[in-house]
Amino acid sequence: ELLRKSREEADLGRISPPRAFRPDLSAAELAAAWGETIRLVPRFGVSQPKPDGSLKVRPVDDFTRSGVNGACAPAEKLSVEGADQLVAVARAFFGLHGAIPELWKADIDSAYRRIPLAPADRWAAVSIFKEGGRLWCSQHRVCPFGALASCHDWDRVAAMLSHFARRLAKLPVLRYVDDYFAPDRPGAADHAMRCFARIVRAALGSDAVADAKLAHGAQLVVLG
Repeated sequence: ELLRKSREEADLGRISPPRAFRPDLSAAELAAAWGETIRLVPRFGVSQPKPDGSLKVRPVDDFTRSGVNGACAPAEKLSVEGADQLVAVARAFFGLHGAIPELWKADIDSAYRRIPLAPADRWAAVSIFKEGGRLWCSQHRVCPFGALASCHDWDRVAAMLSHFARRLAKLPVLRYVDDYFAPDRPGAADHAMRCFARIVRAALGSDAVADAKLAHGAQLVVLG
C-alpha cells in the first residue's frame, strides 16, 4: 500500500518516482547509488477508518527518527480556534439576528502536500521503506507529513486563507489546522461556504477542496 500511495504521489508531482535498491545496501552505499548526499527518512503507514468501514492508509515520514525534526527550532507558536470561539461567534449571530445560525465547514485536501519544499532542502527529505524484498526511495518535492516544519509552513498558509475570507468575503471563518468552519444567517450558510471554497481553490488549486468535504446545516458536527 505504501508503494501504491508513493506512486500516486509521484503522479501528482509531490515526490519523485519511487526507485528500487538492493535491501542489503547501507545508508552510505544507498546515497552513493542515489548520486548525491541525502538524509533517509523512514516511511510507514497509519490506518484510518473511512465512513464505509474500509481502511485508508496515510503515509507518514518519520522526520524525528531521521534527526531532521531535532534540527528545527520553531520561532512562533501555533494557534487554533475551536468550540469556544465557535460558540462565541454563534452567540453574536443570535444576538444580531434573533435566530439560531446555520453552520458550515470545509476541509482542505492534502493541506501540507500543497506547499512546495525548497529545492535546497530536498536532500534531507528522501523517504525509504521496504517492500517486495527491495528498498524503495523517493525524494519529497512538497512539505512532508511527519516533519515539524510542515506544521508551521501550513499554519502560515492557513492564516492567509482565513485573512482572505474575513477581509474579502466578510466571513467569520474559524480554523482548526486544515478544517475551516463558521456560523452564518439561516439560508446563507451554503452561499458563504461556497464563497470560501472559491477563495481556497483560487489560492491552492481547483482540487484543494472537494465537494464531499463541504457541508452545512443547522446541526453539524464540526470537530470530531
